[in-house]
Amino acid sequence: TRSATSLCADPGPVPMRDRRLSALSEYHYGDQVKYSCSTGYILQGEAEQACQANGKWNGTKPTCQDVDECLSRDSHDCDTTCVNNDGSFTCSCEVGFTRQFGHCIDVDECFLASDNDCHRSLALCVNTNGSYSCVCGRGWTGDGKNCTAEEESVAAQDTMSSSGVSTGTLVGSVLAAFVVGVALCAIIVLCIVRKHPFSHYKSGGLEPQEGGVLAAKTQHPDKGLSIAMSENTLYGMVTA
Repeated sequence: TRSATSLCADPGPVPMRDRRLSALSEYHYGDQVKYSCSTGYILQGEAEQACQANGKWNGTKPTCQDVDECLSRDSHDCDTTCVNNDGSFTCSCEVGFTRQFGHCIDVDECFLASDNDCHRSLALCVNTNGSYSCVCGRGWTGDGKNCTAEEESVAAQDTMSSSGVSTGTLVGSVLAAFVVGVALCAIIVLCIVRKHPFSHYKSGGLEPQEGGVLAAKTQHPDKGLSIAMSENTLYGMVTA
């Protein structure tokens, strides 16, 4: 027969992810409990305990200890870095890679400007396996994150700056000079034509020119002016 003194207290759960295989409302002398651990843990200590006549459990209650799956290649399926955690593990990719469909895939840091620190306007971002590089554009030098003008470009800019001449000013001056020259030529020709009408010149007759074109020469002996007229063009020339 069982006595009140042979009644053992409920042993309670095993610390750290336990599974108690036998659970009764009361535990009497001779009753046993068995323990096991959840997946990812290993049992430390005896897997069974028995209720003794003195109302105490024999032995020491076991515990469950986390299994480090990353210590053995057979315990995980990571193709890169294995990271152990409580009761399990995760696979982590190296910097520059992201995990997709169970594999680590290179991240294109050049796809988004926010993923790289290359100079936004003076450098080119070049994606590499797991990383990227920055290359300064033509005429610039540096690490691609900071670009400065090459020495020849700097020297040319300094020379123009010291002389007070910019590229825009130089181009504008050339164009202005060209326009003024054309205008002066037009004024000179107009003055000559007005001052010496063609009716005052003596015709020298038509003379055959290269290509079968007939041309007439008219001279003004007093003014030193010679006019050559062809079928398509009128030329005026002042002679000495």
